[in-house]
Amino acid sequence: MKSFVNLLVLVLLIILLTACTTMTKKPNAEAANYNVQLGLAYLKHDDVERAKSKLLLALRENPNDPINLDAMGYFFELTHDLKTAEKYYLHAIKIMPSMGAVHNNYGTYLCRHGHYRNAIKHFLLATKDINYLHAAAAYKNAGLCALKIPDMKLAHKYLQKSVQHN
Repeated sequence: MKSFVNLLVLVLLIILLTACTTMTKKPNAEAANYNVQLGLAYLKHDDVERAKSKLLLALRENPNDPINLDAMGYFFELTHDLKTAEKYYLHAIKIMPSMGAVHNNYGTYLCRHGHYRNAIKHFLLATKDINYLHAAAAYKNAGLCALKIPDMKLAHKYLQKSVQHN
């Protein structure tokens, strides 16, 4: 009887250990947020290695957060890996297509790289998000991007909208 109880305890322990190792890790949004903030701060101070480390850690903590993906897009843009940057920006938009911040940031990326009309489209999508607090900035970005086309009439229209929303 004693050996049966020992065997039963051993089997239960094995089952518990197996269950622990097969459980998926829950996203840790708070830790990811701190790591994104640290990563962007390191990037601002040209500490690329630490920036990438923190941003990758944020992605491991919360891999499907559009803010984390957006930050990685920005990292790769600043480190001149534009193909990877675009991949991250678009992934962020795919996960949260109505999020104004990701559209505004992707629009900024597009405008910096000469894709003015597509950039304006994303700036305008950013303004459609009722929870996005920076609609005026998105209209301003659209206006500044229209100046680069150059389309003065369109630029004037969006810059006026920026003033109205500010």
